[in-house]
Amino acid sequence: MYKAKKIKNALIKSLLKILIAIICFLCPTSCSLQRLNVQTHYVNREQLASYHVYTPDPHKENPTIGQTILIQWHMLKQDQNFREFYLHLAIRFRNRREENIYLQLTKSSGTYLYHLLNENFCFSGGIATYKIDLIGDECLLESWTHPLWVDLISFDFSTENTKKEQEIFNKSKSAKY
Repeated sequence: MYKAKKIKNALIKSLLKILIAIICFLCPTSCSLQRLNVQTHYVNREQLASYHVYTPDPHKENPTIGQTILIQWHMLKQDQNFREFYLHLAIRFRNRREENIYLQLTKSSGTYLYHLLNENFCFSGGIATYKIDLIGDECLLESWTHPLWVDLISFDFSTENTKKEQEIFNKSKSAKY
């Protein structure tokens, strides 16, 4: 009986040691700090507390609608050598309009909230995709892209090129196949 209890205690101690070793191994890798964290949220009447508890609220009759992008940044120790930091937000809307915003950062960590609400939301159709770059002294430190973001391919539609392309198009239309 005494021997079985001793073996059981030794087994528990060895399992605890293994568990502690696993926890010590996983903790440093799971707690790494990111420079950028970005979230997108929809704004509508369902975000009102009164909507969920069924209380009267004038905002339920004429609710704010739209989208927000929540951007949080945190500079790492190795970033202290840089003098200037800024965020570049490239936002594409569903009406195919694009907006570029440059924000100079004065703090090593903080939060910025981009709002697209009410008339602006209805006019643009909402945010389609976005890309956010954290830049220090003209060096890209970190980039965050929405899953639908792609770099656009631009074309040169100057008048000379357009005339040549039109001539080629007209010739190809008149050609018989």
